[in-house]
Amino acid sequence: MAKTKDENGDGGKTENVDPNVLIAQVLQQLAANQPKKVITEDSPEYQERLRAEGYFDSFPKPVYQNGREAEPKGLSEQTRERAANLMPGKYLAGKVTVEVASNGGVHIKYASKTVENRMGQPWRDFPDLIDRIWAEMSQPVSA
Repeated sequence: MAKTKDENGDGGKTENVDPNVLIAQVLQQLAANQPKKVITEDSPEYQERLRAEGYFDSFPKPVYQNGREAEPKGLSEQTRERAANLMPGKYLAGKVTVEVASNGGVHIKYASKTVENRMGQPWRDFPDLIDRIWAEMSQPVSA
């Protein structure tokens, strides 16, 4: 028996296959075999995510809430700006005192030692507290 001539040695299986299809298949397999990209702390994607989550947010001036530095992370730009620019005085029927230190830091003080103190606060959270003080601060003082 005479053997037929097979140039590529695969039994004639790939004679009619488009070379572009073969290249595309090989490239797909190479892409699938590539190692997954590891995101580190130095990666631009990670740094952008931290910025978007407010990790690098800060107050224009130091702001303290009952003697502790207030956390700016997650607060809107407006809330951070307002908190840093509060005027000294008593607000919310005398429940909140705002003092401005000589270094420009803003100290927000209110009773919070007991559960009753905390439950009696008319504000929901820090942004609400700042908004209420800001609204009261913006109203003219009646004599």
